[in-house]
Formats: sequence, C-alpha cells, structure tokens
Amino acid sequence: MEPSQSAIIGSKIAQLAFANAESASQGKCAKYVRAAIQEALGITIQPTGIESAKDYGPWLVAHGYKVSTSKNTDAAVGSVVIFGGNDAHKHGHIQIKTGAGQWTSDFRQNNFAPWKDQSNVPGHVLYELM
Repeated sequence: MEPSQSAIIGSKIAQLAFANAESASQGKCAKYVRAAIQEALGITIQPTGIESAKDYGPWLVAHGYKVSTSKNTDAAVGSVVIFGGNDAHKHGHIQIKTGAGQWTSDFRQNNFAPWKDQSNVPGHVLYELM
C-alpha cells in the first residue's frame, strides 16, 4: 500500500527538523519547527509574527494540521505538540515527532517533555497532519 500524502509530508517535515536541529536548546523552538514545516510544504521560509511557541496552533491548522486526541506515543511522524507556558517557560514549547519516541524542536530532545524539570510540565495539544 502506498503511503498517504500526509505520511509523505510528515516524514519530510521530520527529516528536515532532525537534520537542522542543534545538540542543545537554542531557545528558538518555534523558529526551527516553523522552518521545517514551511520548507517541507514548499512555502517561503519566513517569520510568522507569532511571538510564542504556545500560540502556533492556528498557524498549524492553516497549514494542514488538526487537533488530535491520539496519545503522543501513537502520533504519526511529522505530528506537532505544543506545550502551554508556565512561570519558567512563558512562551511554551513546540516540537515535531521525528521517530519512535523521538521529538525534535531546535534540538534533539531526550524526552517527550523538553525541560529538565519534569515536575512542572504544562499541558499540551497534539496536532496531526490531515
């Protein structure tokens, strides 16, 4: 069976995100995630004017994603998770699923939640390609 168009695009997004990621956080998760999505979709890579990673939901929906009720462990490659903000991370976080148990933003993460302090992780929303 041929892979779906969303699976092909999701794979391309994941490959670009992983290839361009740094070894440690640069504090620019939204920039890296946005650029991977724009490049994979053939859109000019340019800023969106959105200040915080936590506010990228509508932008994702406008670019072919939908809110999903899947578990993050079941999400397809190329899916995106947005974490809300908290006192330590007011802009939240955005990341792309790049493989089984692998999440990437501006860096290749060791865990699903990107922060060292796992006790204060804000809620998140999963977006999958339609």
